[in-house]
Amino acid sequence: MKDDFRFTPIVKCVGFNCNLRCGYCFYHDSTREQKQMSLPTTEVLIKETCLHNRNGTANFVWHGGEPLLAGIDFFREIINLQKKYTDNSQPVINGIQTNGVLVNECWLDFFKENSFRIGVSLDGPQKFHDYYRRYPNGKGSFRDVMKSVELFKKHNFPFGVVSVITDISVKYPDRVFEFFLENEIHCVKFSRSIYKDECGRMQKGTTNPEEYGKFLLRIMDLWLAEDNPEIKFA
Repeated sequence: MKDDFRFTPIVKCVGFNCNLRCGYCFYHDSTREQKQMSLPTTEVLIKETCLHNRNGTANFVWHGGEPLLAGIDFFREIINLQKKYTDNSQPVINGIQTNGVLVNECWLDFFKENSFRIGVSLDGPQKFHDYYRRYPNGKGSFRDVMKSVELFKKHNFPFGVVSVITDISVKYPDRVFEFFLENEIHCVKFSRSIYKDECGRMQKGTTNPEEYGKFLLRIMDLWLAEDNPEIKFA
């Protein structure tokens, strides 16, 4: 039986540019050239992905840095290229993982028009989120991210959250769980913070694996007690 393999590129190199300087981020490097992926490279990626998945759905996940820094015209060109190589007959799914601080009505209209799936990076309550997720000037990004969350909710636009659990928040699973329920955020994927220096040594911000395991077990207990199938925490 022939394997029916599906290829979903997670495009982490839309650009290395980011408007935040998160304390645990392993992508930010002052020596890294802050380039954006060129349109010729983007076209090759889209063409090959669509051809490889010609008997099924072409699925793309766009990351950065912060992918929205590439600009809305860049993503409009992505849509045009996808139409070119699918001839509108092949299903295409686009997802974006964003820090959320650039989302506005214009971006939201674009996401709606093109059925994008959105993931927002939000690490929980403000004191946890702002501890690491800051602008270059040291200001926390929580309030700006929550403005985007409220915009999605106002327009009933579905979104999910990726929540990085750090050495700070890992001790407070109940508070993290309560925060997302209080803000009616029901689709959350947790991720352990792992931050190594260039020599492979663990740095500040790295979550102890045993503590992270206990965190996830407690989240599961809380989720089971809630007994609500609409809440999807992983």
